[in-house]
Amino acid sequence: PNPDYVKGMVEWCRQFRGLKPDGTVNLCWDVINYHHYANDAGSSQGGNPTRGSAPEVSDAGERAAAFLAMAHEYCADMPVWLTESGYDLNQGSPLKAIAVGGRSVEQTQADWLLRSALSYARWGVERVFHYQAYDDNPTSSIQFGSMGLLNSNRSPRLAAQYLQQVQRLLGRYRYQQTLNADPLVDRYALNGQSAFMLVVPDETGRTASYSLNLGTATQADVYRPQAGSTMSVQRVNVTNGQLQLNVTETPLFVLPVAAAGAPLATTSTTTPKSVELTAYPNPFTNESQVQFKVADSGQATLAVYDLQGRLVRKLFAGSMQAQQPRTVLFSGADLPAGLYTLRLTTDTQVVHQRVVLTK
Repeated sequence: PNPDYVKGMVEWCRQFRGLKPDGTVNLCWDVINYHHYANDAGSSQGGNPTRGSAPEVSDAGERAAAFLAMAHEYCADMPVWLTESGYDLNQGSPLKAIAVGGRSVEQTQADWLLRSALSYARWGVERVFHYQAYDDNPTSSIQFGSMGLLNSNRSPRLAAQYLQQVQRLLGRYRYQQTLNADPLVDRYALNGQSAFMLVVPDETGRTASYSLNLGTATQADVYRPQAGSTMSVQRVNVTNGQLQLNVTETPLFVLPVAAAGAPLATTSTTTPKSVELTAYPNPFTNESQVQFKVADSGQATLAVYDLQGRLVRKLFAGSMQAQQPRTVLFSGADLPAGLYTLRLTTDTQVVHQRVVLTK
């Protein structure tokens, strides 16, 4: 998948369809879609892969960033969809899932497909389509032949069960931010309520311990995907706002619970208009001016993170006066091209802004 092909289509439209009244190119499509199969060769459907790879250790994030950057620069932030992704069960396939850490091949397929959906939400891709409903030929080692989510009798495989379970739990939630890179900790939100996803972004059977900050919550429900129609769920006590968790390569999900048993609204998803975070130019090739201001006087931190949620650098840390704008420079001279996130953190709020670095 190469966004240069879409750039060529944009140029064709510029020549033969012209410009709209607002000066943008009159494009003849509404969505940018591409295919990507994560594997160990760094080439989606070419090269010489020997097996599939977990999405976080493949080049899937780089490809997503390239398409999002292109959509931002050439297509007015048109939605980007991934319309084919999957892993074969047949062990002769170059795109096969593998047995990892005592898991079966089918368990790994379920882990990697669910993590793919969650990763693309983190990376900013609007929709993901999994290939395919039924096996084309499960006895064949040809790529794509055994990627089905359903068995021949139409019963769901473990991968489909995982996706269904998470859809029921988090289907209306929206990705908000990545709190930690390893293990990966993502926060989702719905109507002021937070939910958290934790996973080890690896393919070696590794585990990790993590202390999740749940603020004022006294209890939490911990959900883990499993075979069947429903997740396992365990209500646990929270000690001084911290919940200690054992994280594996199968995603787990945490929903804070208030003392009375109702879900706890931990973080608002609405950003007041009095808080601002902008970058110009965006996209940029060398440096961008970042202007920001806060709603209330106090301490603030402005930092840059990559697609995996890793801290790239801090641009500012100190005290600020309410409504007093401040400007800093973000230099990308020593960074690879891609999509980055500016995160402005105060005592009461966290605000994000995506920026695109081109080379």
